[in-house]
Amino acid sequence: MDIHYTVAELQRRLANLVRRGRIHSIDFEASPPRCRVELEPALVTGWLLWSSGRAGTRSDWEPLTVGEGVLVLSPCGDLAQGVVMPALPNADNPVAGDEHVHSTVYADGTTLKYDRNNKKLTLIIAGGDAQIDCNTLIINADIQHTGRHTQTGDFTQTGHQTVTGNIAATGDVSDGKASLQADRDIYNLHDHAKAVSPPVKKMPS
Repeated sequence: MDIHYTVAELQRRLANLVRRGRIHSIDFEASPPRCRVELEPALVTGWLLWSSGRAGTRSDWEPLTVGEGVLVLSPCGDLAQGVVMPALPNADNPVAGDEHVHSTVYADGTTLKYDRNNKKLTLIIAGGDAQIDCNTLIINADIQHTGRHTQTGDFTQTGHQTVTGNIAATGDVSDGKASLQADRDIYNLHDHAKAVSPPVKKMPS
């Protein structure tokens, strides 16, 4: 075997062990999805797998985007066996942030971030909704709420409630002694025209 060819092949494989590039195209129809990486203007890999956070007892799925900076790790320097490792910032996809803040920003502007210095978790949903499905949601904290509140089902409260504004109910309202309907019945039994005194019945005390 030509020693020059052998050296050149070893050099090529060594150079291909770790390559930087950007996503050229993505095939989401493949199972699992695969991508091609542009290593140089005239050099694009074949279809390669990319690494997710986990793919065993739990799975993490975050799709790549065209133009995203990545690394290609190729066993033995063989690009055909390469695995794509996201992600590297570039001019088209810069990363800017505070050293004390861990954040995830989606394409539509939805943001999840945690500020370690201020111990504050913030979720901003860009014009969308949030949904939690569980048996019991337990919150050990004070709650400040701005906006309308709609509830389906029973409501149990321990503690006082202060209301600024009117209270409307389609059913009866009661306290520990009686209900508004019971009070209404007492009132209706009192004959003001005959000036009955005292009333036929007394209000509960």
